[in-house]
Amino acid sequence: RALPTLGDIVPPHMQAWAPPPSPIALFLLGLDERGADGVVEIGGRRLHLRRGRLVDISRGEGDLTLAAFMERSGRIDAHVASRLDQRPAREGIAALPLPPETRADAVRSLWLERLVQGMRQASVRGEPVPPLVPGPPSPSDGVDASLGVLVLDALQRSSEDDADEVGRHAGFTIEWREGTFLARAQRWAGLSPRADQRVTAVLQADPAGAGKIAALARAGLLRLVESTAGPAAPAPPPR
Repeated sequence: RALPTLGDIVPPHMQAWAPPPSPIALFLLGLDERGADGVVEIGGRRLHLRRGRLVDISRGEGDLTLAAFMERSGRIDAHVASRLDQRPAREGIAALPLPPETRADAVRSLWLERLVQGMRQASVRGEPVPPLVPGPPSPSDGVDASLGVLVLDALQRSSEDDADEVGRHAGFTIEWREGTFLARAQRWAGLSPRADQRVTAVLQADPAGAGKIAALARAGLLRLVESTAGPAAPAPPPR
């Protein structure tokens, strides 16, 4: 169903900050929620889903290979990277000489970088929301990730301008909006579902709070509205 407009909730004399949600982010969050199987292409990168979880993101234009990414991040040396580059991409994950938990974290970091670039390129090109190509569950190489969490991480990674806007609205209050992934998104951000949270309190408690609030706004899950409870304490200075 359509989300309500600002005028539906916020009186005309009150101010609000609500950037337009990302249609692609909303779509991907929905795929996670419904446990979708199949493949979807975002900005030239193919996302492979198994029961709503991400099991692979293909390399897009300008993306590093698995081996080059791991070498750049200091996880492997040049000799190991050279050997990995000779293997098919899917075999490379299993061949990473890392403990299982470290390997999983490293691969998720690679996928996040590719998702950030894919969503950015899709936005720049004005790509419409893509179709999901249904199919049997994609095989996993022992590594998977929450698609919804990666989408929120990607929105946060790209939120610099929006985060500045959040800081400029530090005296405003968070107003939650019903939507896909809301409860899980609140846990991701470490935010209470209560309706009277001041932005300034979030910024004082979490240096990354502005980026998280901006990501949730772009996911269509919150807006900031002028507080009616009097002036708030000033926001902390930027770090």
